[in-house]
Amino acid sequence: MSRDISAVDCFTNKEFRKFEEHLGPVTNLKALQGCLFLSSSKDKNVRLWDVRVLKSVKAFQMDDNSGPTAPVMAVDSSGSCLTLGSASSKNIHSFDISSGRLVSKNPLGGPARGLIFSPSERILATVSENFDLVDLTQIPPKLSMEEGSGKEPKNCPFELSNEKTLFEGPWLIGKQVDFKLKGTNNHGVWQSAHRTRRGNKLGADGVDIVGILYKDSKEYYILVKQYRIPIGKWILEFPAGLVDASDTSIESAGIREFKEETGYTATEVVRCTKKGQYLNPGISSDSSSFLLVKVDGSLPENQNPEQNLEGDESIEVVLVEAGKFLEYLDEVTESGEVEVCTQVYAWALAKVFP
Repeated sequence: MSRDISAVDCFTNKEFRKFEEHLGPVTNLKALQGCLFLSSSKDKNVRLWDVRVLKSVKAFQMDDNSGPTAPVMAVDSSGSCLTLGSASSKNIHSFDISSGRLVSKNPLGGPARGLIFSPSERILATVSENFDLVDLTQIPPKLSMEEGSGKEPKNCPFELSNEKTLFEGPWLIGKQVDFKLKGTNNHGVWQSAHRTRRGNKLGADGVDIVGILYKDSKEYYILVKQYRIPIGKWILEFPAGLVDASDTSIESAGIREFKEETGYTATEVVRCTKKGQYLNPGISSDSSSFLLVKVDGSLPENQNPEQNLEGDESIEVVLVEAGKFLEYLDEVTESGEVEVCTQVYAWALAKVFP
């Protein structure tokens, strides 16, 4: 048995991607909606993957699987609830796939050899020679994400109620909640978007990297230009990427993403902001940190930088002379051919103000 998982094009019968994070032999695969799938392994982990990226999206593990056996798994029909059992455990663990949270832990009469959901969304667990029918109907088919639970936090001026999920996909979840200003009859409805991929505990969904290249006695800002489908235009941005669950620091995630998108190797980290700063809190909980780095263009690794992009990425590196940064952005904006990201423009304006 292999520890690696290969994705094969069914038309050409050729492998186009390999997934290599499991430390033990892979024992089972389960397809979900879209490009997502689950894998279980004798390393006792179940991993959630997206075939478009090399790293797993999330990892799930039972807290009492002490033996050498791999977990068995089942997913409900909505694709939101993952249940795990094991021949080395007398409990069934249920997880919210979107957030990665452990939702419930149900005892069994013995170790679980296999799991399957019934049409009524109850789970049938094979236990030795017997069967245990565990009632999981107390878990809603669409489990709540961590943001906006419908319970107002401390010092919130609003009463929040009737939260519901409007849309749930592999990357985003749309929510709606009713709100009322305390002490008044003024009320309304708020809709928002949230990431489903929030496995890290570092306080930021992503990281933007402000990099300055020192080359031939000049300084250049290192930007990237890419086509953004939501706005239907090309846009200039700082190099950026998501902070993965496996990342030990925002700084290391930023250095990796910077290298992948630009090909340049950061030679000095100047500063990294604490946790994440919200990008558009009126409609989203998405957050990002800022990492400031210097790049020595005279080093061999930065002479002919090569990007390491995902198969579905199209990113062009753009170098802008630091002394003409704002002037360049104004020209680009006036041309109408390329837009400029808010963070980039704000940085350029701050450099000349007051």
